[in-house]
Amino acid sequence: MNKLITLAFLSIINFCIAQEHSSPVKWLTFDKAILLSKENPKKIFIDTYTDWCGWCKRMDAITFTNPVIAEILNKYYYPVKLNGEYKDTIIYKGYTFINPNPSGMRSPHQLVMKLLDGRLGFPAVVFLDENQDRITTAPGYREPAEMEIILNYIKDNAYKSMKFEEYKAKFTSKISK
Repeated sequence: MNKLITLAFLSIINFCIAQEHSSPVKWLTFDKAILLSKENPKKIFIDTYTDWCGWCKRMDAITFTNPVIAEILNKYYYPVKLNGEYKDTIIYKGYTFINPNPSGMRSPHQLVMKLLDGRLGFPAVVFLDENQDRITTAPGYREPAEMEIILNYIKDNAYKSMKFEEYKAKFTSKISK
């Protein structure tokens, strides 16, 4: 009986650990998203983060686990997680971007610096259009309801014809508050 209880307890712990480390968002590498977008054009959503950033972890745990957010990201974007201190080389738009000090602490990657215009604050999200050109950035932590509006504003191309506040005033959320 004790073995059965122990086995059940370990199974529950393993399930909880697996749930904690899984994400409903199908995250891609930057290179993979660029490749897929060239084959089948879609906007790219880039979550820039660092391993030491508490707000980044909170956004992973709360915002990106929300089923509405995950559905929008998976259906309408190529979602990318890009560590602001990424160690490897990335080639983007014919330019080579590196981390100039990959063994150093808190050394920012050149591509992240470019995408964020040198304003390093994490988390920050970046939106690229179907041609892999930057649309905009959105720095800071976002709750699911706020992220839902931003994702739809970009997805619907509303940024081309109206101000965000106007779109927000007309927006109907699918997230229960």
